[in-house]
Amino acid sequence: MANSTDFKLLYEKYQEDGIKQGVSIVKYCQMNGVVYSHFERWYKKYRAGAVLPVEIVYSDGPTDEKANGSSSPGPDKDSLSVLSVTRVNIVFSNGLEVSRHNLSYRYLCEMIEKLEVLC
Repeated sequence: MANSTDFKLLYEKYQEDGIKQGVSIVKYCQMNGVVYSHFERWYKKYRAGAVLPVEIVYSDGPTDEKANGSSSPGPDKDSLSVLSVTRVNIVFSNGLEVSRHNLSYRYLCEMIEKLEVLC
């Protein structure tokens, strides 16, 4: 049976290799001879609550505060009602992927509220 150090190394290796190859964490555990339910228990106990970075790219590319002289990057509050999100990909720790295209800002907010229940 694997210990916490083994699971940590497996997770780091998955972050480096598995994600780039498009392999789910479940499949990656199977490929490395690790029982996924044991890994999942470790992950929920020790990695739960980890904050992951989010990158927001607007249709005209990422904004640079210094270049355009604006103090707030991105669209203003008035334009949020017409803002369209081209693509959203969410990958959960259990390998579940949610992918949506061409969402309105309002629908994106509703989708996130519904997905919060899973977290």
